[in-house]
Amino acid sequence: FVLFTSSLSAVTPYTHGILPTIAADADLTSAYSAWKTRHLKTITCGSAMEYVDNGRGFNQVFSEGQAYGLLMAAYMDPDSTSFAKLWAFYALRMDSHGLMNWQGPNDCTGNNGQNAATDGDLDAAIALIRAHRRWPAEGWGAKATTLLNNIYTNMVDGCSGLKNGDTWGGCSRVSTNAYNPSDFRTAYMASFNCFE
Repeated sequence: FVLFTSSLSAVTPYTHGILPTIAADADLTSAYSAWKTRHLKTITCGSAMEYVDNGRGFNQVFSEGQAYGLLMAAYMDPDSTSFAKLWAFYALRMDSHGLMNWQGPNDCTGNNGQNAATDGDLDAAIALIRAHRRWPAEGWGAKATTLLNNIYTNMVDGCSGLKNGDTWGGCSRVSTNAYNPSDFRTAYMASFNCFE
């Protein structure tokens, strides 16, 4: 892995993992461009928004996929245009807790009552922090703070720490089928703490 400037030129080797010896910045840029062409769709809901199409023909948008799009845009795009459109769709899909419903149709409807899943919101929070670092004058830091507060208020409890969503898991549902550690991004916690 390599950290990139806005022009996508390598500046600092990542201190963990293995750097590829045969891949170049151009390969990463090309792969990201191909992904955007295939999976980013534009919709107008009062203003232009973008959502991540899962490519499976379900006509559904999933919070995890939308957050992956936010992460990639925060690291790869030269400006915040696409990030802002992805965030607008994410915000359109928020539930009453200020967290994105885990799934919903790829149209202009808002809260569909499906509730949130922790993985998507954690990914979105780290993407907002990255966006704040890249484009500090655009208000992404305030959005990150709000989202982190919503996560803490609705996805953390005294029984298990992180819950799998804002309405399931945790103290009220402690059975094994209501606890899925793949929803947790524990490596982000240090970054959240540093940001806050």
